[in-house]
Amino acid sequence: MFPISSIAAIFLRPALPPIVIGFGTAVLFGLAVLAYRRSTAARERPVASLGLMAMRIIGILAVASILLGPSVIPPTVDREMRPKVTVLIDVSESMRTPDCGPRSRFEAMSDNWLEPSAMDPIVAVAEVDLRLVGERSEQVGRSAVGQLPADAANAKATRLLEAVTDVLNETLGGGTAADAGRRILVLSDGRDTTGGSPSPAIELARNRGVPIDTVTFGAAVLRRDLAVQSAPTQEFLYADEEGGLIVRLQQTGLPLAEVNVEVKVNGPEGVSTTSHPMDLRGRTVAEIQIPIRHATPGQYEYLISVAGRPEEIDTTNNVQTLFVDVSKAKARVLLLEGQPSWDMKFIAQALRKDPRVELTQVSRLSDKRTEVIVSGGSSRDGSKDGQASTGKPGAGSAGKGEAARILAPESLAKFDVYILGRGIERFGSPELAAALRDRVVERGAGIIFARGAAYAADQDSFAAALGPVEPVTFAARGKPPLKNVRVALTASAASMPWLGSERLGIDLASNADRLAPWPLLHRVDRVKPATIVLARALATGEATEGAEDDDNPPAIVAMRVGRGTSVGLLGEGIWKWALVDRDRERFEGVYERCMQGLIRWVASGGDARPGQEVTLRLGSQSAKIDDSVTIEVLLDEVISPMPTSVTLKHPDGMNELLPISPSPASPLRLDGSFRPSRAGTYMVTLETPGAQPAMQQRFVSAFDPSVERINTSSDPTGMGTLAERTGGRVFAPDEAAKYPEHVRRHRFATIASQEAIWVWNRFPILLMLCTWFGLEWILRRRAGLP
Repeated sequence: MFPISSIAAIFLRPALPPIVIGFGTAVLFGLAVLAYRRSTAARERPVASLGLMAMRIIGILAVASILLGPSVIPPTVDREMRPKVTVLIDVSESMRTPDCGPRSRFEAMSDNWLEPSAMDPIVAVAEVDLRLVGERSEQVGRSAVGQLPADAANAKATRLLEAVTDVLNETLGGGTAADAGRRILVLSDGRDTTGGSPSPAIELARNRGVPIDTVTFGAAVLRRDLAVQSAPTQEFLYADEEGGLIVRLQQTGLPLAEVNVEVKVNGPEGVSTTSHPMDLRGRTVAEIQIPIRHATPGQYEYLISVAGRPEEIDTTNNVQTLFVDVSKAKARVLLLEGQPSWDMKFIAQALRKDPRVELTQVSRLSDKRTEVIVSGGSSRDGSKDGQASTGKPGAGSAGKGEAARILAPESLAKFDVYILGRGIERFGSPELAAALRDRVVERGAGIIFARGAAYAADQDSFAAALGPVEPVTFAARGKPPLKNVRVALTASAASMPWLGSERLGIDLASNADRLAPWPLLHRVDRVKPATIVLARALATGEATEGAEDDDNPPAIVAMRVGRGTSVGLLGEGIWKWALVDRDRERFEGVYERCMQGLIRWVASGGDARPGQEVTLRLGSQSAKIDDSVTIEVLLDEVISPMPTSVTLKHPDGMNELLPISPSPASPLRLDGSFRPSRAGTYMVTLETPGAQPAMQQRFVSAFDPSVERINTSSDPTGMGTLAERTGGRVFAPDEAAKYPEHVRRHRFATIASQEAIWVWNRFPILLMLCTWFGLEWILRRRAGLP
């Protein structure tokens, strides 16, 4: 218990309003006097009566005093606390810079500060919390830090100030015992790529009373440089569709106010150049989006550049080349559903919002009623865009007749993508399914199975017709579907632009638990060897590339078949991703962008170029450094000799032979890949003597997305400011041995108690009060008083 130092330190905390306590005391005082005066024994023994009445009045006053709540605040005391030290370890790419003698910054940090000989003394005097800092902050254990490899510094950005702020927000401050003596130790080169000001973090640290100690690794060499980074908003455009180029400019050591970005375009429409000013006042990083639009299909080359400055040592990063394909005006899509459902309604609604999609929707509403809706064009029966043509009993057969014309072989061949719901057997014979198959395999159309199998389980003839283009073997009867399952993307989904965060505006791979579950997921017998699993059900565990189908059944799959592309959405209820509530506001529009992107990808995935026996395709025309770029060679028929390699020309002019080999999907498809190792334009050349064409070339623009490699100079000044203004200390890279003693000297924390205690809440006072009332009662009884 805290002692009471003086009477002046006492203050009152009444349990009841003082006027109530005073009134009650006066009433009890009056009743006590009245009781003794009316007592016969009091008249016979007046001295004893007066003494006992005084004892009762004193007891009443004691109870009234307790109700007034006399209290004190204990005095401030010093306690020896075991402090908590949060160590922030920089694992960004700039830490690989080899400017610490023969070692890199990361190696110098590991050898001097993270080795057991350096870390154990710190752990002996403090509770240590270790966190890796890069694009995000990650808490790790001692054993994990001790086993960090030399290439662990691979983060593309450093959010150092955000990590410091996160630690400070976990601290309550105000001198509480839980956070007493807390410190932050920053092991870094001081380079924060967010470009934010350290002032908010410093102010927060001062308010929390948390000092920040810093250790700076690397040389503070001031580099003057302008660097351009650019990427298209989408890999390809339709004719007359507006797209964009995102241009990001970073300046280092150059206090420029404005820079003109020059964009030179070379393509089927000729050569043109435009200039775009960028405002850099008070900023090191600026970004703009430049709109682009082309009416003529073909490949366009964009050269984005800024003028070099005399102060720059290296101007190679002032220029970047991009390639964008412009395709035909619209993707013609046919949606067939024999059993109408919410899935198909939502898909159709999403596609109608895309001006580059001409959608023809044919729905069998009943045995005698068929509905045809054409969007993005005009229907063949003269109805307006978006209106339905139907066949009803007793009213002719306009809808059925229109559907028959659409599904005729000559009309069917005009579509680029087919979306199949369930129950297509209701539209006619298996010849329809065979016609769809041939269009995909031979002419490069795309097909999407939007609700699993497109036909009933007993329709063997339809299964035989569509089987070659199905990415999975659908389960026969007796294998019940899974219900209410969540779906997560696999690693292969990262290569699909329609599932990428750039298009969707959100990273689906890390937000699977926030998406609405699918009510049904149809089971499959097997996934075909050439099929890529893009998503799996989280039925038991996490979605992984090598998971067994029984544990994590496939949910979204894709396959190249012949010259076309096949995609399977193996469940029902993906439309629920379009329903956004307050908890999922950031998913607004994701479903529509996903479906629109899927159609664009499928429509461009096939190749139907007339007159070509061999087609060279690349998976992407813009790629990040170290990302895999796929190479595909599509053949109309086996040729002799068969190509076994392509030539890759690097940005520095060096040529490299890349092997290509037959795909498991088809002997008429050859696959290969490469990973760009530096920024610049790569050219892939395929030579096929005796075939048409004899030579083809495709280009890939590789860019470096990491701002860590643009400016590698350390920032000891900023690190010193962070330490000095928060009450911390700057340590040299070789002063790890001094840090434990520094922490030990500051482990005494002053703890100011903010909670008052009751003065009367002590055992002696309680014992004295009970004894007093007990003695008064005994004496009153012996004296014969009431």
